[in-house]
Amino acid sequence: MILQEILNTTLIELIAGLGYLFGHFLLSKQKISGWVVKIIGGIAWIVFLFQNKNHIFMAVAIVIVLTMMYGRYKWKVGNFDKHTKVDSFFEILAAIIAIFMISKFVFSGAYQTGKILESIIVITEILGTVLLARKKVEGWYAYIITSALTGILVIFINKNPAIVLGMLEITSIYFYYKGIKSFSRKRISS
Repeated sequence: MILQEILNTTLIELIAGLGYLFGHFLLSKQKISGWVVKIIGGIAWIVFLFQNKNHIFMAVAIVIVLTMMYGRYKWKVGNFDKHTKVDSFFEILAAIIAIFMISKFVFSGAYQTGKILESIIVITEILGTVLLARKKVEGWYAYIITSALTGILVIFINKNPAIVLGMLEITSIYFYYKGIKSFSRKRISS
């Protein structure tokens, strides 16, 4: 209760944000444990969204966590250049969620900045996760967009700014930069 009042952030939100931050840190070092930490953060987001009865974004968060599990699976088995049915499934799932988010935005008739950012954030997060699962450096660029827009959303656009969560998102960009360098170095040395 005191934490929520001081930081305008619940404990579950803090666990989710830190899970993503430390997961990104580990992934930027190409550690498979980063997926596990991100999954824990994603599950915390699902719990938070459930508690707040935000069922649409809870469903999207479930898809994102499943995509993280796919990332862990891909990194564990390797063979990133081989395109499998599992790869196709997650690519199609990402496309369906993107179409859903765009449709939700277009048909809602509420063309608000927050709704636009939410749609882009969901699309870039799923795209980034799918790309990163296949060890494609472009996934880090998608994450940069995701974190920058999420930081803007939670600090400047939300009715109740969550500055700590926004700062965690902005801090993640540093790890994305490290991930870009790490993945690029590996691509050159391979």
